[in-house]
Amino acid sequence: MSFHLSRTDRIVIFGSTAVMMLAGVLYGFWPMIDAHREMRKFCASLAVGQPVAAAQARAEGLGYEVDRSVPGRVRLVDSRSVGTLACVLTLDSQQNIAAPTAVQD
Repeated sequence: MSFHLSRTDRIVIFGSTAVMMLAGVLYGFWPMIDAHREMRKFCASLAVGQPVAAAQARAEGLGYEVDRSVPGRVRLVDSRSVGTLACVLTLDSQQNIAAPTAVQD
């Protein structure tokens, strides 16, 4: 028994398979891609001079981890992204945000 596909049929079958595999990979990794974009957006929305307590409350509401282990800095971490994406807040003497910076470790 011989089974032979024309060139057009092979292109359609293998092309469809490749598109479906790509869609599956994107579907699987989309939460991490989106988390990366959302953290950068959140970090950019923090205003210089804003009280760190307000930023910390917003971050906790979004599910970000808050790390205050380094004096004068607050690190807001989103562990859903690939690697570790964080927003590092440098504080002034009144505990207000002096400089928000998004970093990837």
